Amino acid sequence: MSVWPLAFARARRATLLSGLVAILVGFMLSGCSTLRSEAENPPPITAVCHGAQCKVWVVVVCEAPSPCEIKSPITDDNLDMNGFQEVVWEIVSNGQPYTFKVPGGIFFKDAEAQGLIPCHPEGSLGTRFRCHSKTKNGEAYKYSIQLNGTPPLTVDPWIVNR
Repeated sequence: MSVWPLAFARARRATLLSGLVAILVGFMLSGCSTLRSEAENPPPITAVCHGAQCKVWVVVVCEAPSPCEIKSPITDDNLDMNGFQEVVWEIVSNGQPYTFKVPGGIFFKDAEAQGLIPCHPEGSLGTRFRCHSKTKNGEAYKYSIQLNGTPPLTVDPWIVNR
């Protein structure tokens, strides 16, 4: 009996199996790199910047017995910059002493967005924050609005850079 057919059959089976494994691993890796998880998918655009300036009002509402919270047209939504290079967030606190956290009052969670859309506080009152987009790429980014006060407040909406 010859050893050649047995060795050839084993080699062919191993080559076929390793090829299938390589294809499956490739699909899994490409899927992981291009798809966001369900929690990371931005919601549909529900607010669009219009007018002379893209201004976002950050409204602090304190209604007993509930704790204070940030209410804004964009707090749970997705804001479209609509061609504006700058966005200004301004606190409307209705008498509550809230200010933007410095640093980080407006903070992009994605490293790419931090480089594309740098942000800084504006003025001495701590109630305005400005971000400037260096380029428009049409991508949606999650960011955080963080306020100092009692209690400290945070909300994590989205913005589309276009």
